[in-house]
Amino acid sequence: MKKLLPALVLLCLLSTPAAAQLQEDIRNPSINTESAEGSLLNQAILSEDPTEKVQLLEAFVEKYAEHAYIRYVYLQLQGLYVEQKNFPKVLEYGKKLVAVAPDLIEARDNMTLALFGTQDWEALLPHMLATKPIADKTAATPEPEYEDEMPMWEAVTGAGAAANRNIEYHLYASAFNLTDAAQKVTYLDTLIEHFPDSQYAKLTPPLYVTAYQQLGDFEKTIHYMELALESDPDNESYLYNLADSSLRKGDTAKAREYANRVVQVLAEKPKPDTVAEEDWARHKELFTALSKYTLGRVLVVEGGESDVEKFRESRVLLREAEGPLKAQGGAAYGELAYYMGVCYVKLDIEGDNIRAATNWMGIAAKTPNPYQQQAQATLAKIRESQ
Repeated sequence: MKKLLPALVLLCLLSTPAAAQLQEDIRNPSINTESAEGSLLNQAILSEDPTEKVQLLEAFVEKYAEHAYIRYVYLQLQGLYVEQKNFPKVLEYGKKLVAVAPDLIEARDNMTLALFGTQDWEALLPHMLATKPIADKTAATPEPEYEDEMPMWEAVTGAGAAANRNIEYHLYASAFNLTDAAQKVTYLDTLIEHFPDSQYAKLTPPLYVTAYQQLGDFEKTIHYMELALESDPDNESYLYNLADSSLRKGDTAKAREYANRVVQVLAEKPKPDTVAEEDWARHKELFTALSKYTLGRVLVVEGGESDVEKFRESRVLLREAEGPLKAQGGAAYGELAYYMGVCYVKLDIEGDNIRAATNWMGIAAKTPNPYQQQAQATLAKIRESQ
């Protein structure tokens, strides 16, 4: 009779005497090397060629599927297939192992790797959620009474902790790789719920931003942009969107702060290595223009009914932003036209700006933007007064 050391896997204690015996059968069975099945298994164990080892173990499965050694063979094969990154086989033998030993944490841990490797996002999350309580329980296995049991206890708790680390990592890595926005949010939420102090938590805000932008959830996008600035304070896109959001909420002080920060950042920020010179120049020009456009709108709001100086300052900033926004087109240019029209209306002290006011309100009235109806109504009043 020969006592085998477990290969490619960590030890794991189970909770009851019967389970402990099953654990022993799976991990370290007593094998009669003089029997046909024992001889074949011993030959597989002694082989130093991974390909030959797999072939011999698979031959055992084919010939002796009902034998008591089969659980041990499943575990060895799963470990070998992990090394080969043969994920379908890892899952095949993982399912067989879980059927006979549901709390065998290494089998479940290997399945986590395989489901991530095959990008089976639908199956991966429920698998990890089912595995985590087992990993927690395994990691919290009580310390044994006897010293000679300590090595196994350390291996057991280590296996549970390792499985938890893998769940934590694969929740984040999956969210990073997912293209479906709703799934991305679900994985991120699960990470934060189960690992609130995760080392990956500080990396999640940009992923939330991307997901909620795709889902069209403006408020949550802005919320996570604010959080993302903690680790990426010079992100001009975040800064501009926060400036725009602050202005729309009526917080002109915060809008001014964010917009000025964009201008400052872009004046000092070096070109990223992966971006061409001309592309970086266009990017800087556009975001500088967007920020001046925001600052111009801030002044219009603060100008109220009669602060002529603020309307003059606003007009200068809006003119500086005109070129890039006109080239870009869309709602931002329509809004700029509306605010420019407002400036000219407010500055029409002697009636000398009516033509410019009519021109800009006409552009805003024709261009889809949030102020299109106001522009149309103002344009009609201007024409009535002439």
